[in-house]
Amino acid sequence: MSDILSDPNLGPNYFGYISIFTLPASLIGSTMMNEAFWQRVWASCDRRALHFGAGIGFCAIVVLIFLSGFGGWLAFAGGYVTADTNPNVYLMQILGNRATTAVVNNWVGVFVVLLAIVMNEGAVDSLQNGLAASISGQYLKNLPLVWTRAAVVIINIPLVIIATRGFAVLNLFLVMNLLACCAILPLIFGLIPAMSKFSTETGFVLGVFSGILGVTASGIGVCWDPADISGSFANGANWAWYSNNYDWKPFLASLAVSAIVMLTFDAGAWLLRRRCITGPGISGILMRVPGMKKITASPNWTPDGDDRVLPNWGPDDAQVKVAPVAH
Repeated sequence: MSDILSDPNLGPNYFGYISIFTLPASLIGSTMMNEAFWQRVWASCDRRALHFGAGIGFCAIVVLIFLSGFGGWLAFAGGYVTADTNPNVYLMQILGNRATTAVVNNWVGVFVVLLAIVMNEGAVDSLQNGLAASISGQYLKNLPLVWTRAAVVIINIPLVIIATRGFAVLNLFLVMNLLACCAILPLIFGLIPAMSKFSTETGFVLGVFSGILGVTASGIGVCWDPADISGSFANGANWAWYSNNYDWKPFLASLAVSAIVMLTFDAGAWLLRRRCITGPGISGILMRVPGMKKITASPNWTPDGDDRVLPNWGPDDAQVKVAPVAH
């Protein structure tokens, strides 16, 4: 126990302070990009049901996360954690003995392990359904259900291959979280009704790609070595996207660069539109490529928008057409 208490990683430290920023940024970004959550939004019968369900989910998540974290504290207080204990299994340590690795040897431990497995399977199932629903809703609308079921199998093939490669799970989450942070602010700007006349699709795309370049640049800056320029690029990209241990620099770069580039482009485009100067957006250029409407499942696309309808969720639950998007 004394070895644990003398560990420099305990108490206030650099990684603890940066986690105040990086953890909320990564979790909020990845949640906003999670199709499993959006699937539940689209399935809500009205706005009241959506808010009610979101409130229940929020309270349940807060309680579960608190109990999981508190279990780690109890493991420390009871001496169940040693310097060799994997931090990912602190909660499980209180279910066993004071050995280096906990061994489940009672019915409570078995019950908790089963709940953990069910929770994990439920999360994976939600992600699979979200991805499959997005694919089937866009490309498989008029095809038999067996095509959607086949899509569920197909989208798991690359996941199984990646799982067999031995990548660190937390590092894979890091890649996903950084990509989400590159898109989260442009997405939020596009979802704000007051900015519908200001935000553009081209600004969104430029913002996301600029965020990706910003993350890479932050890693190159950290690993820069004038004597090895090519190595600086390779090592910097690896550090920024895979091995930065959730450092604040890549996350700040993803958020700041994506937002600045999008807002700058949109501001310029807005000023030009005020002077009646317009031009095609990215979709206006790509949709001229033969077959692009079929590839993007947008047969009704026009330069002014398409004919999709979304639930209004107003008092009369009427349906409204999608507003034209500025390019």
